[in-house]
Amino acid sequence: FGVDVDGKVNVWNQHAARAVGFAPEETMGRHLVREFITEKCRPSVQEVFDKALKGVETANFQFPLVTKAGKRVEILLNATSRRDEKGNIIGVVGIGQDITGRIAQEQEFARLIDTANAPIFGVDVDGNVNVWNQNATAVVGFTAEETMGRHLVDEFITETCRASVQEVFDKALQGDETANFQFPLVTKAGKRVEILLNATSRRNVDGRIIGVVGIGQDITARIAQEQEYTRLIDTANAPIFGVDVDGNVNVWNQNATAVVGFTAEETMGRNLVREFITEDFRASVQKVLDKALHGDETANFQFPLETKGGARVEILLNATSRRDVEGRIIGVVGIGQDITERIAQEQEYTRLIDTANAPIFGVDVDGNVNVWNKCLVKLTGFASDDVKGKNLVRDLVSLAFQDDVATVLRKAGKGDETANFEFPLTSSDGSRVVEIRLNATCRRNASGTHVGMVGIGQDVTDSKAKNEAVMRQREAEAAQAAQATVSAHVYHEIRNVVGALLSLAERASEVVEITMSEAITENVLQLPSKVRALTDHQRLVCQHAVDTLNDMLDVAKMENGTYQLKQKAVDLGDLCARAAKLQGPRIKSDVEMHLLTPQKGELVVLSDGAVVLQYLTNLLSNAAKFTKAGHVFIICKGRELDNECVEVELGVADTGPGIRSEDQERVLQAFTTGEAVPREDIHTSARSTGIGLRLANLIANILFDAGPESASQKKASDRVLQISSPLPPDILRTIQLAGGTRGSGLGPGTFFNIRCHMQRASLTSGADDGNNASLESDFVLNPSGMLRVLVVDDQRTMRQMAAMFIGKFVLKYPGISAEIMTALSAEEGVRLAKTHSFHIITMDESLSENYCENAKEQQQAVGREPDLEARLILDNDRIGSAKRRSAFFDDEVFNHTIEPGDGSLEGHKAVEQICEYFEASERKDVPLIFNLTGNVLEDDRERYRRSGSSGVLPKPVKLEHLEEALIDCIGTSLQRAKLIEQPDGRVTSADGSCTYFRRREQEAVAAADADGGAPRRTQRNSAGAVEAKEEKMEEKMDT
Repeated sequence: FGVDVDGKVNVWNQHAARAVGFAPEETMGRHLVREFITEKCRPSVQEVFDKALKGVETANFQFPLVTKAGKRVEILLNATSRRDEKGNIIGVVGIGQDITGRIAQEQEFARLIDTANAPIFGVDVDGNVNVWNQNATAVVGFTAEETMGRHLVDEFITETCRASVQEVFDKALQGDETANFQFPLVTKAGKRVEILLNATSRRNVDGRIIGVVGIGQDITARIAQEQEYTRLIDTANAPIFGVDVDGNVNVWNQNATAVVGFTAEETMGRNLVREFITEDFRASVQKVLDKALHGDETANFQFPLETKGGARVEILLNATSRRDVEGRIIGVVGIGQDITERIAQEQEYTRLIDTANAPIFGVDVDGNVNVWNKCLVKLTGFASDDVKGKNLVRDLVSLAFQDDVATVLRKAGKGDETANFEFPLTSSDGSRVVEIRLNATCRRNASGTHVGMVGIGQDVTDSKAKNEAVMRQREAEAAQAAQATVSAHVYHEIRNVVGALLSLAERASEVVEITMSEAITENVLQLPSKVRALTDHQRLVCQHAVDTLNDMLDVAKMENGTYQLKQKAVDLGDLCARAAKLQGPRIKSDVEMHLLTPQKGELVVLSDGAVVLQYLTNLLSNAAKFTKAGHVFIICKGRELDNECVEVELGVADTGPGIRSEDQERVLQAFTTGEAVPREDIHTSARSTGIGLRLANLIANILFDAGPESASQKKASDRVLQISSPLPPDILRTIQLAGGTRGSGLGPGTFFNIRCHMQRASLTSGADDGNNASLESDFVLNPSGMLRVLVVDDQRTMRQMAAMFIGKFVLKYPGISAEIMTALSAEEGVRLAKTHSFHIITMDESLSENYCENAKEQQQAVGREPDLEARLILDNDRIGSAKRRSAFFDDEVFNHTIEPGDGSLEGHKAVEQICEYFEASERKDVPLIFNLTGNVLEDDRERYRRSGSSGVLPKPVKLEHLEEALIDCIGTSLQRAKLIEQPDGRVTSADGSCTYFRRREQEAVAAADADGGAPRRTQRNSAGAVEAKEEKMEEKMDT
C-alpha cells in the first residue's frame, strides 16, 4: 500500500484487500494511521512514515492492521520513499508481509519444544537456564520453575564433568557447535542420567548469539542395549571378530571359535594377520584392514583362515570400520561367512560349463574374458589361456560387429538380457568365421551385484550359410529381373535419342551442303537459323536423355531397397516454396501456380528433405507438361495426432486433362504415353509421363513406410500415392477459396497426394540438407564483383562447358564478371589453389594421367613458352566474351605446367588436400569447391561431402545447377567461414572481394529505391515464363 505526503492512502493492491478485507475503493483517500492502525501503535507507525517522507527508509518494522471484521493482522513492513521524476519525495510505499501466521507458528514451535519427546534445555550467555521442556522435567525430575534462572553447570552437573560441559557451552557461545557430546545429569532423586547432547548456538533476528539450546537424548537405556549387543555378537551364528587400530584381536565370538578352533582367550591381544592368516594372503588381508581403518569398508572379501588343527577354511568377509561415540575409528569388525562348501560347489559348476556341448563364455564388468569353455576352444581354435583377460569386443569380434556386441554387453550389465543375438567370431588362424547365436545373461555375485555377463551360445554357422545362400539366390533373381526392366527402358530411350541425334546431324550436314551448292544468297542467309533450329532440338533431346538416366538411377535404388532416408528436421512450408521456385519456369504462361501450404516454421517434421523435394518436383513437372491453362496447386496440410506425431497430406493438383480411372495404375509405370523423346515437329501433343510419376510413387511408399506409426497406418488402397480425377469437391472448394477459377477450356484436373505420419521436429535440432529454403528465404542471390574461378578437368570440352555456364551466370547477373583459370589435373589444381586466390573451384573426379602425358608431348613438340598466368575474362558483353572464350581455348592446353604423375590424383582427394592446406595456413581466401562430375549416386555425394566439398554440379551442368549449389551450401559455408556475412547484410567470399547474396530485407529496400519507392509487383508464373524464354534465347545466341 502507499500514502501521499498527508498520510492518505493512494495505493492499495489486491493482496492488501484480501489480507485486511477493505477493497481499494474503501481505503483510497482515507488516513492510513488514524483509521486502520490500532490506537496503541499509531505513534510508532506515524514515526516510520514521517522518517520515510524525509528519505530515511525503514526495513522489517512490525505493526498491526485492523481488518474490516475487526481482527488484528500482524504486518512486517519495508517503508520506502516514493519519488517523482525529479527525485522529490511524494509519498511512501509500504511493501509488507502478513506475519500473523508466522507469529502463530513461532508460538507453535514453543509448544513443540515444550512437548517434544526429547530433553531440551537452553541457557543464556551467563549459563543460566531459560528453556526447560516437559521431557527434561520427566528425565531429571526438576520442574521448569525449579530450574529457570539457575546456573546449569554449577547446580545440575556432577562435579567431575562440569569443566567439559562448560567448555561445550563456551564454544557454542562462540559459534562452534558440538554434536553427540555425552555427559551426566543428576536427577532430583540423586540418580545419574546419561545424556547425548547436540549443543546449538541460539541467535536473535540480527544473527547475534544470545545463548545455547541443547537438544539431548537419554541414552541410559541405549548403553544397556549396547551391552546386550555384545552378548548377541558373541552368540551369533556367523564368525565375527574384531581388531583394534594395531590389528590385535579384541572381538572373537563363539562361532569364530567353532570354525577355527581357537578360543577367545587364545586370540585376544594377538595380531590377526601375522598369527592366523596363511602367508600368501597376509598382504591382501592387511590391505583390507588398513582401508577399513581409514573408513574405506570392503564387502565380500574372500580369504583363508588357518584352523587350530592346520586345516584351511575359506571366509567371505565384510570388513566394517568400528567407531566410538564421537565417530572416531577405533578398529575393524569383520562379519564373516564360512564358504568352504560353496566354493567346492562352484568348482563343480565350472567343470559342467567347461565340458558343456555348447559354446559358453563370460566377461567381467570391463568386458574382459573370464570364461571360455572347451566347445569354444574347438570351434575357434583359441585356447582358454590365450583369451582369458582379453577384451572380447576389441580383440575377438570383427570391427563391423563391435558396436552391436558392446551394446548387448552394456544392456546385460543393466539387467536387460538379450536372446538370440547373432554375431561372428573369427577362428585363431583366420580361416573360418564361426556364427554364434547368443543368449546374454547378467552374472551376479552372492549379494546380487553385477559382476559380468555369461553368454550361452549356439553354433549356427552351417544353418546361416544355407539361409544366406537361399537369400542371395532370391536377391540375385530379383536384381536380375529389375536390371532387365531398367535395361529395357534405358535401351529404349537411348536408342531413340541416338537415332534422333544421328538424323539431326545428317540433316544439318545436308542443309549446309544443299545451301552451299545452290549458292543462293537468300538460302545462305537462312542457313544459321536452319542449323540453329536443328541444334536447339538436339540439345533438347540430349537433356531428355540425361534426365531419364538420372531418374532411372533413382528408381533403381528405390526399387532394390538400397535408398536410405536421412531423418532430419524439414520445414515443409519452406520446402514447398522451394519446389515451386524450381519448377516455376516450366509452368506455361497461361497457368497460375498457388501454394496452399503452412507458413515458415509452422510444420517442421523429421524426414528426408531431398526426397520430399524430389517427390514434389516430379509431380509439378508432370502438371507442367499437361496443364495448358488454369491452375497448379501445391497442397500441404498437417493434422495433429499427438504431441509428437502429425498426419501430413502432401500433393499437387492441376486443371489439366485428367486421368481416366482405368489408366491411373498404368501412368505410375515408366514410359506409358507414346514416345518419350521430345518431338521436333509437334510441340503440343500429348507427352509421355516418362518416369517421373513412377519415381513419385516409389517415394510416396518410402515416406509412408518410414512414418513413426507406419504399422498402425492404413492405406486407403493398395497404392500409397492417391490419384483423384476429376478433382474432388473439397479440392475444388479449396481452389476457389484460394482465388482459382474454373474458366472455359480447363480440364477436369488431377490431384496426386499422399497421407502419411511424420514425427514433429524443431529446426533447432538441425535442418535437413534438402531444406535450405529456410536460409534461401533469408538471403537473395545477387552477385557482384569479380568472381575468380578455377576449372579442373581433363577434357577441354568439359572445361569449355564450365566456362559457358559461368558465362551465363555473368550474363544473368549484371553486377558480376568472372576471371577463369584452368587446370588439366587435380595435382595442378592443388598447386594453383596454393599459389593463387580463387572464389570457386570446380573439380572433376576421374582424371587421366595419359591425357597429361599426351598434353606434355604436344607442348614439347610445339616448343612454345607457356603463359602460366593466362586467364579468361567474362563480362556482360556476350559477343566479346564468346570471342575471348574461343581464343582462350584454341591454345589453352599450352598454358599449363605438367609434372610427372599428374592425372593420377582423384578429385575428392584433391579437395581434401586443398581443405587441409587452408585449415593449416592462415589464409582467409578460402574457396568454395564443387565436384563437377557425372558420379551423382548417393555414395559419391557422401564421399565428396566428407572430403570437404561444398556441393556437387552434375554433368552436363546448367546455370540453375550452379545457383542451386550456391544456395544449398550457404549454411555450412557460413559456419566454416568459406562465406562471410558482412555488417550491411551482404554474404561475400571469405576475402570479402566478391558478393554472392544479400539479405532479403536489404534487397527489398534496394529494389524499392530503384523503383522510386514504389512497391514491386511479382507474378510467379508469368515471371517464370519470361525467365524461361530469356534462357532459351541465351542458349540460341550461344549456339
